[in-house]
Amino acid sequence: TLIDLPALSTVGDVNIQDNPALTTLSLPNLTRMTEYAWIGDNPSLVFLDLRSLESVAESLYVHDNDSLTDLDGLTNLTSAESLTIIRNAALTRIDGLANIEWTTQIWVGENVSLTSLPTFHGITELNILSLSGNHGLTTCDAFPDLEVVTHAYVRNNALLTSLHLPALHTVTGAWVVGDTNIGGNPSLTELNVPALISVSDDVTVSDNASLASIALPALSSAGPHLAIPLNPTLAALEGLASLTSVGNDP
Repeated sequence: TLIDLPALSTVGDVNIQDNPALTTLSLPNLTRMTEYAWIGDNPSLVFLDLRSLESVAESLYVHDNDSLTDLDGLTNLTSAESLTIIRNAALTRIDGLANIEWTTQIWVGENVSLTSLPTFHGITELNILSLSGNHGLTTCDAFPDLEVVTHAYVRNNALLTSLHLPALHTVTGAWVVGDTNIGGNPSLTELNVPALISVSDDVTVSDNASLASIALPALSSAGPHLAIPLNPTLAALEGLASLTSVGNDP
C-alpha cells in the first residue's frame, strides 16, 4: 500500500500505474524529472507526496485514480511540458498546481467532482487548453494572463456558469465552447472574452442551453467557419459588433 523513496532526488521518468492496493506515493525529496510522469489507474491512491518536485521535462499525467481528492503534494511544481489531469473521480481541487509558471498544454477532463480551478498567474501562452467533462466546475476565471492559445476547448461541463478569459487576444487554431457531439455546457450563461481579436480556425459556440450573452467585443476575424447553433436562450449577437471577416477573407 506504500511506495516511499525518501532519498530519490532526480529521475528520468516515473511510471506508477495499475496498482490496485497502493494508497500512498511518497517521493518527498524528488526535485526533477528529466522525462515524464505517469500516475494512473491506482484506484486506492489517496496521498500523493511530491512536495519537492520543481520540474517535469515532458508530460505530467495524472489519470484514473478514483480515490485521490487533491494534488496538494505538487505545490512546488513550477514547470512541465504538459499537464494532463483526467478521470480522477474523487478529485475536488487541483490547487497544488497553482505555482505552475510554464507549460504548453493544460488538459483537465472528466474529473466529475472537481469544483474549482486554481489561478494560473503568469501563463501567457498555451498550445492546448482543454476543460471538458468536469461536472462540478461552476466558474472559470483561472487564466487571467493567458494571451495566446493554439486550440481551446471548453465542453461538457454540466455546472459551468461563466467563462472569462480577460487577456486572450489570439487563437491560432480552433476555439470550441460546447459541442453537439461531446456535449455542451448546459449551465453556461456568460461567455466573456473582451480582448479576443482573431481566431484563425473554426469558432464553435454550440449546445449551451442557458447561454444568454456572448461578449466578444474586439473579435474582428474568424475562419474558416463561425458556428453558433443550439443555444436556445441566446437572443442576440450584439457582442460581435467588431466582426468584419469570417472565412479567412482579406
